[in-house]
Amino acid sequence: MKQIAVIRNRKGIVTLLCALALFIGMPVCVSAAGSNGKGAKLPAYKQVKKVQVDKEDFQRSLQNALEMAGRKASKSCQYKIVIPPGEYVLSHVLTIKSNIWIYAKGAKITIADHVSRVMATEPNKTYQNVRIEGGVWDASSQTGSREKREMMLRFSHVKNMVLSGMTLKCKRNNHIVEVSDMNGFTVKNCKISGNSRYLQVQPKEALQLDAATKEAMVNCTPYNGKGCHNVLITGNTFSDVSRGVGSHSYAKGAEKNPYTNITVEKNTFKGCKGEAIYFLYWKNCSVLKNKIYNAKHAGIYMQDSTLNKVQNNTIAGIGAYSGERAKTYGSDRAGVLMRNISRSHVIGNQASGCKKAVMENPAGKRNVIKRNKKLR
Repeated sequence: MKQIAVIRNRKGIVTLLCALALFIGMPVCVSAAGSNGKGAKLPAYKQVKKVQVDKEDFQRSLQNALEMAGRKASKSCQYKIVIPPGEYVLSHVLTIKSNIWIYAKGAKITIADHVSRVMATEPNKTYQNVRIEGGVWDASSQTGSREKREMMLRFSHVKNMVLSGMTLKCKRNNHIVEVSDMNGFTVKNCKISGNSRYLQVQPKEALQLDAATKEAMVNCTPYNGKGCHNVLITGNTFSDVSRGVGSHSYAKGAEKNPYTNITVEKNTFKGCKGEAIYFLYWKNCSVLKNKIYNAKHAGIYMQDSTLNKVQNNTIAGIGAYSGERAKTYGSDRAGVLMRNISRSHVIGNQASGCKKAVMENPAGKRNVIKRNKKLR
């Protein structure tokens, strides 16, 4: 009897193991598609030192404040540099360092004609805990060849950075904001416009997430290949841009998964000359509740990516590429266009003024595509 009991017990164990194996074998990763990228998490500073920029000596005063903050700010003491409301002219690049908060709400800063880049981090250094808030940073009156050279903002090797309430205006043939090797990055309630004049085959994202490689981010050493992780892009308006948000390259030397845990949520895109959201090589990312009006090729384009969620976006007015762009990217007109996508959710999106709400070409693997509507 004891032997029979043991056998029965073993059968029970085998049954349990089989059930567990079936459960493990189920495509649970599909249900886990997407993420909740929370963006930057700044420390709770013990002290915040406020430095007021002199309105009458704007250039010198701002530069001195940044230099002092670079020397004295720390994880326990943040330096808040306040640009008072008013109108100013900026005639040199601002070098951004750790544990600073630039507060420019109510200020309009016109970028002098000869200035190419507005803000940047230095190469061969790492940074942390940066906050830039408010201000109209206006390069739209610039003329000449410099308009096609540089990004307005270019940051690399930063842990925890927040851009909030900024207005960035320009007339450039390049990205407006470009970042790489970012871990904890928030772009919130900003207005970004003015790179729609890019006429080459590859449209340029206004907000470009990139990897720290020599090919992608020249002079942003060290070239450690790191991309962007834990990113939150929310509440922003992109207008008159070539593309809105995304990444378009996987350069040689980049890490295996250069873009993870990114949330693009509740943004508005208007008047894009290319796709509003364009992403390659993203993993565990979410594109949610965005509104897209007038774009080309697709409202949301996703390629060579896995475990992502694209849900409850509203898309209207998608035109087709023509000429060289059509030869390179095709002449599709889709709300959401998927190429080589796996284990992702595309659910509840609404699109009008296009051929299809969702196009999958070629077919992906283990995707969930449902409740998407083409309105007209």
